[in-house]
Amino acid sequence: MDVVRKCVGATDGLFVRMIKPSAKEVAEPNLYYNGHKKGFGMNFQAVCDAQYRITAWKMNCPGSQNDRTAFNFSGFDKLLAGLPEGHFVVGDAAYGASERVVVPFPGTSLSASQDACNYYVSQCRMAIEQTYGILVRRWGILWRPMEVRIEKFEHVVNAVVRLHNFCRDRKVDVPTENTGSAIPPPEVAFDDDGLISSDYFETVPVRTGRPVKDQAKASKPREAIRKELEVAGLMRPEHNIARSHKRAS
Repeated sequence: MDVVRKCVGATDGLFVRMIKPSAKEVAEPNLYYNGHKKGFGMNFQAVCDAQYRITAWKMNCPGSQNDRTAFNFSGFDKLLAGLPEGHFVVGDAAYGASERVVVPFPGTSLSASQDACNYYVSQCRMAIEQTYGILVRRWGILWRPMEVRIEKFEHVVNAVVRLHNFCRDRKVDVPTENTGSAIPPPEVAFDDDGLISSDYFETVPVRTGRPVKDQAKASKPREAIRKELEVAGLMRPEHNIARSHKRAS
């Protein structure tokens, strides 16, 4: 049953590493430092489709900024405003709920239908994680800080994105072995066969976490999904609940 049929894409951010910019290049070099990633970089925001093609992207925020801030500066809101009525993209809890961006219901006391909605929406959102996994797996230049001047940094990333889409359109296989000495960043895990590890995709929220501002706002498309699941009697699969509890224990 396709209950998220009006979803046109999934959105998320990716930290793209760079060498520390000089004070001659930017006014505040330390704004590009991300304490969680322990390095310098920029926040890359993108939307992907079900074929893992990147359909929209923007990189105009330093790495210290969170996804919500970077998304707000991306201009995606104007792009999404042009979608047909009821159509939307899905994002994680870092984004605010709106008529064009569907995020999980926040809180720990969710109804069965709200929890089911979170599961099905998050299944759609996995597409962007898989897209980033494919992107990083294929292009080793993303495995380490880029040694280019900041004015050329965005041009390099734009080229990588266009080459990624070129490969997706022509169904070019993703490399399964490392061909160089670079080591993939820790946030992108691969299994023994060189494929993207399923652990990298398991980000479905299960009645946990503190909501961000506006995550609880009314969202017509999210409510429509919840109601349809409630009427159909669909819930989060038991195997997913068991797996999530096992990982949390």
